Amino acid sequence: MDLCVIQKFVKSNGPKAFICRTIWRKDKNPYCYIITNKEDYFSPSTNPKTEMTKYATNVNLQNSCTIVNTCRGKYVDETVPYVKNLLTYLYIHLHITFKEFSADFIKDESGIWWFVNVKGFIIDKSPEKIMWKSITHYGEEINEEGQPIVQKPVSTPKAKVADMCQKQKICKYCEQSYPEQHLQYKMTLKMIIQTDKHLYWRGKTFNWIDRSDVTNLEVSNLYHEHKVCKQCYTLYKETEQLIELQLQFNKLLGLPSDYDTINQMLTLKANQVNNETVKTGLEDSKQIFNISATKQLILNNQLIPMIHNTVIKNSEQVQIYEY
Repeated sequence: MDLCVIQKFVKSNGPKAFICRTIWRKDKNPYCYIITNKEDYFSPSTNPKTEMTKYATNVNLQNSCTIVNTCRGKYVDETVPYVKNLLTYLYIHLHITFKEFSADFIKDESGIWWFVNVKGFIIDKSPEKIMWKSITHYGEEINEEGQPIVQKPVSTPKAKVADMCQKQKICKYCEQSYPEQHLQYKMTLKMIIQTDKHLYWRGKTFNWIDRSDVTNLEVSNLYHEHKVCKQCYTLYKETEQLIELQLQFNKLLGLPSDYDTINQMLTLKANQVNNETVKTGLEDSKQIFNISATKQLILNNQLIPMIHNTVIKNSEQVQIYEY
C-alpha cells in the first residue's frame, strides 16, 4: 500500500479564517487558543502579496490575529476527543505516552472539524525501541522484529477483478455499505434524528442510533440531504404512518390527543448550554443543537400517557394512565 497525502483548502466557518489550537495535558484540564484573523475574506486588498493572508492565520505576522484563551466551552469539548484518538493511535502502534500534546483544528462551513497540524508535544514514557514500521508500512503485516511479512502475490486475471469490483457507498441512516445504485432515496438529518427519537420512544434500540456525527449540529445542517437505502427509507415512512395511526386511535378512544403529541415525541430541543455566549468573548451567531444525548431527549418526552387498561363502570368509560 503506497502512502499518499491529499491536500485541499479548508475554508473556516464564518467570515474570518481561524484555527483552534487545543492543548491536552495528562491529569490536568485541557485548554485551547482560538486564533482568528482580523481581516475577513471579503475585505479589499491593495497589495497582491498580502492577498493570501486573508485565507490563513499567521501568528508570526504582527497585528494580524486575535488570540483568545479558553479552558471550557464547545471548542474544548469538540476537539479534545480528537486529540485523545490521536494519542490512543500512537500508543497502540508506537507504545508512547505523552504529558502534553498540542494540535490545530479547523471547523469548516458544514460543521466538520479538520485536523491540520501537531504543534508540539512532551513525551511521558517511551519504549526502548520504537516500531516505526507499523506506521511507515501501514496496511502491511509486520512481524515482531518490525520487518514486513513477504507474501507471494496471487495472479488474478484483470477481467475477473473488474467484474468483482463494485463501487460502494455508506447509507447515512444504518451506516451499512451498499452498491451505489441501491442508494436511491434521500433523507435529511432532521428526518434521521426524528426517526431515531421515535424508535427510542417506542423502546427500540439499534446499533446505529448512538452515531457520533450528529453532535453539536447547526440548524442549517439539519436540512442537508443524504442518501439512504430502501429499507431505511421504508422504516421512516412506516414510522410516519404509525404516528398518524396513533393519533387516530387516540381520537377513537376519546383521548385528548392532537398534533402536539407528535411535537412532544419528535421535536428537537435546543440545548440551552450551547446557546449561551461563550465566556471568553466569542459570540455564536448561529443556534447550535446538541443531539448527542438522544436517550436523555427521549426521557424528557415520556410525559405522554401510556394506556395500559380500560375499565367500564356504571356506563362511564374510565381510562387508566401511567406517567
